Amino acid sequence: MCLKGVKLFSIAFVTTIISIIIGFVLILGVYSLPTGIMNKHVLSSYQSFEESYPNTTPRVMGGKLDTFTDALMLLTASYEDDNSIYTKSLLNKRYFNKELGTDQLLYQMGRNPFDNQNLAVESYARYWHGYLVVMKPLLMIIDYNGLRFINGFVLLALIGLLCRQYFINNEKLYIIPLVAMLIFINPVSIILSIQFMGMITITLFGLLLLAKYRTYLIQHSLMLKAFFVVLGSLTAYVDLLTYPLITLGIPLAYWISSTNIGVKSNKQIVQDICLYSIIWGFGYIGMWFGKWMLATLLTDVNIIKDAYMEIIYRTSSQMGDTPISYRKVLSNNFKYCWGNILLLLVLFGGYVSYKKHKDKELLKFDVNKKHWPLLIIAIIPFIWYFLVQNHSYIHAWFTYRELAIVVYVMVVFCCLGNRKRVK
Repeated sequence: MCLKGVKLFSIAFVTTIISIIIGFVLILGVYSLPTGIMNKHVLSSYQSFEESYPNTTPRVMGGKLDTFTDALMLLTASYEDDNSIYTKSLLNKRYFNKELGTDQLLYQMGRNPFDNQNLAVESYARYWHGYLVVMKPLLMIIDYNGLRFINGFVLLALIGLLCRQYFINNEKLYIIPLVAMLIFINPVSIILSIQFMGMITITLFGLLLLAKYRTYLIQHSLMLKAFFVVLGSLTAYVDLLTYPLITLGIPLAYWISSTNIGVKSNKQIVQDICLYSIIWGFGYIGMWFGKWMLATLLTDVNIIKDAYMEIIYRTSSQMGDTPISYRKVLSNNFKYCWGNILLLLVLFGGYVSYKKHKDKELLKFDVNKKHWPLLIIAIIPFIWYFLVQNHSYIHAWFTYRELAIVVYVMVVFCCLGNRKRVK
């Protein structure tokens, strides 16, 4: 048992170190690109930032766009100074204005490109900003709206490839939870906000790899463990703290339900859920710490201290001087997804009515005790909300998407329990 633990730790540690090295090399590479044409394409997109936080679905609260963070990402991508490449890639500086949000600043910069009297420079070094590996090269040929178009193309392509793989695997039942999850997270706002695209891209790509190489991963359990470490590392590399747990919960729910249920005992399944969650967390936290270590050691800024102070703030149950209860955190997140939940219930009711009218049959579910461990995965978002209460309360308008894990798990649970329809 001890040797297995050491072996597992070694795999997680080595995989994370390799991820850190590759991530740093990639960031160094894109920071060596010229930013002149990037800046031109960024400023030409200024009209997209005239309105702050527009809502794609005015009658549904969960469709708000994060123009603030999208502008932050664009300004980070196009910023240039005289520092060395490794310093720029670790400190991730950008222009800012104390009186304006980043979206309004970008709008003003685009309207008056020669008025830079009120510009200051700010570093955002806690994050890897791994999205720059893709964004910087693309900004050399397209603008912000072009990036949105690519978002839509990538999302549709991944959905199509994943559905195709489910047909190949004879796993068509997983298309239903996939569609339900996508409806819940509001795909329109995902496409139009670059900030939100990273996590769903990693999730869908992870699902595709698990489905495509299912047999290989079953036979090579160490590769499967390394895969979940990489998922965690990639999440920390790309994300700016949006809804990161989705890259764990949904791939894990698919893997457990498609390979473990009916094969392993409930105890073994619970152990696997805990194991894969821990090694995902190892990659996630390890990747974060890797950035803080590199930035602190290779620059004159103590990023570890900065990150520590931010962790204390984001995990607190305070918002300024106002206390935040866990109940308020949950209430605030559910407030932004009731419309999506209602839509899913209406669609489900319509499907049941259609089947009843067409086949004169009712759906019947067999609650098998072998399926129950799957519901443990649905607890993951609530653990996250408890640990990161401040952030989950303030940013509930996008952190509610962590609850997509619950939606996916519950739909998978129902699909597994659907017995042959009877009259």
